[in-house]
Amino acid sequence: MIRDFKRNRKRWAVYESQRTRTKNAIKIYVRMMLSGKIDWNLVSNAYRKNQKNPIATFKRLIKQEEINKMINQELSSLLSENGIDQQFVITKIKDALAIAEEKKDVSNMLKALENIQELLGMMPDKVKMITTNSFTGHSSLLDSYNKAKEEQGRITGKVTIEKQLSQ
Repeated sequence: MIRDFKRNRKRWAVYESQRTRTKNAIKIYVRMMLSGKIDWNLVSNAYRKNQKNPIATFKRLIKQEEINKMINQELSSLLSENGIDQQFVITKIKDALAIAEEKKDVSNMLKALENIQELLGMMPDKVKMITTNSFTGHSSLLDSYNKAKEEQGRITGKVTIEKQLSQ
């Protein structure tokens, strides 16, 4: 049965998430992600080796929202199998904070507190400030090119600088 998912990617992602090949490829991908090195050939061939470019096909798959949910579920189940859960992380952060306090290490105390703030959603929202500067000037390359044509050249450009600001 051929399905037409060209108009609705979400339906396609839900359909793909239920397939065994996708589940197997996601398991392999998460284990490789935890090991620190992803062999894209192995993972993509486990998913769709018959594709013209299986790596691009798999990378397109993992960008889908439904597949990201699968990846997060697999990741949390693997971590919980090894005894790492939210309580474990909070306990370790509290331990690191206590050690930093004993050593009077302010930078590590602040890092631990930032981690706690992130967990509690207390971090301030980031605001983007965009500054645009325009300039006009002569370009030596254009000048030499235009001298050959016996014309005077000018170049106009625009520079955009983005900075992250805290509120």
